[in-house]
Amino acid sequence: MLPLWRLTTARRKVFEALGSDRFSCPAYGGIHELLMQHLKSPGFNVEAGGVDGFFESSSYYLERFQG
Repeated sequence: MLPLWRLTTARRKVFEALGSDRFSCPAYGGIHELLMQHLKSPGFNVEAGGVDGFFESSSYYLERFQG
């Protein structure tokens, strides 16, 4: 049996390949929504830490879907 994180990763990748962002908001407490209010234009970010680049990432959604 596959570990749960592998199943959720596979689900996210399938939905993203189909153009959906439904499972692509891993930020804890919805902090990506607060960041979107302050970061209006495309740019760059630096995120230190992170387990695998996705789990509880506060900038993954912004990078992937907001430029």
